[in-house]
Amino acid sequence: MSRPYSYTVELVPPASVLKEIRAFQARLYGPTGQEYGIHHSHLTLQERFRTRSIRSLQDEIGSIASSQSAFGVRPAGIRLFNGQDLVMMIEKSESLKKLHLNVIEAVMRHRTGYHHQKYDCQEFRDSKFTDRRCYGNLKLYGMPFADPLYNPHVTLAYGLGSEGFNQVMGMASDLNIPSWCANSVVISREDGPVSNSRIHSVLIFQAGHKKS
Repeated sequence: MSRPYSYTVELVPPASVLKEIRAFQARLYGPTGQEYGIHHSHLTLQERFRTRSIRSLQDEIGSIASSQSAFGVRPAGIRLFNGQDLVMMIEKSESLKKLHLNVIEAVMRHRTGYHHQKYDCQEFRDSKFTDRRCYGNLKLYGMPFADPLYNPHVTLAYGLGSEGFNQVMGMASDLNIPSWCANSVVISREDGPVSNSRIHSVLIFQAGHKKS
């Protein structure tokens, strides 16, 4: 039996927002932008996981998406994330939080594991992740960073570190990304090793038509 593919569930900004992000990345790394290693900009709802039942999962996420009205996504500042990456934080609205929790509950019923992380309760007890909410999320979802530990963001550049972050903050402060309307959910699939994989959308579901 072949190994299961690795998937993520995401919101993808509209073309107007992606254009602004690409322009910033080009100023940061040059026209090709290959150094930052971002194949497409997105807001993760469910981190990378494996499944052998993608058809069942896509039906369930399709139902989730079609039952939720479109909603506004609001940028909430630029910051260094996990000590390495330059990200645009996203306001965690009730609509976004609801969609995030519904998606990870659906994935929990279909996943066979995570792509590159093994979440082990003892490992977390012995690590820096001392927040007790991690343990509750591990028990409920098999992953620690579900809400209230969910930090929605769009990655702008990888691997800058604190020194690189300080160097580009002037440039990043000029980045003026407007709010946008989230009206679709994307399931993406990765092929091959993460280091050279390409992400491509396999399903898009319209999440209602009213902006709330």
